[in-house]
Amino acid sequence: MVHRLCSHKVRGDRNRLGFSLQLVTARHLGTFLEDPLDVPNAVVEHMAAQVGVAEPSCVNGYLDRRATRFEHQAEIAEVYGYVSYASAEAEMIDWLDGQAWTTGDQPKPLFYAAVGWLRARRVLLPGVTTLRDEVASVRKKAETRRSSPWTWCI
Repeated sequence: MVHRLCSHKVRGDRNRLGFSLQLVTARHLGTFLEDPLDVPNAVVEHMAAQVGVAEPSCVNGYLDRRATRFEHQAEIAEVYGYVSYASAEAEMIDWLDGQAWTTGDQPKPLFYAAVGWLRARRVLLPGVTTLRDEVASVRKKAETRRSSPWTWCI
């Protein structure tokens, strides 16, 4: 499994399991959770079996050292090629503007298209409200341009 590539370097069962949970969260949700342990028990148990941790409850000590989760997030981002939303925001907005302009889509399809665009490029997703507001702003500007009588003269 891919997550074994890095998790084997992490010392201690709780850290190895916590690292693996953060990796699987980034891969499946496209972001890191504010609380990396806020995942279903079934996921914790499955990941524990994957990385050879006999007692899944040991992960409860993962957040004892606050910096650990952030160090693991940085390592996951570096090794697996994830980038921050801030580093891709301008490019995503340009792309989204083109989508909104050419398709006239409603906010929901544009939102999901933006999520797909970000995930395909391994950009860690921002908060839902951040992305929702970006989509609404871009769509409003595109609608204004599309409804202008001068637009079609260009």
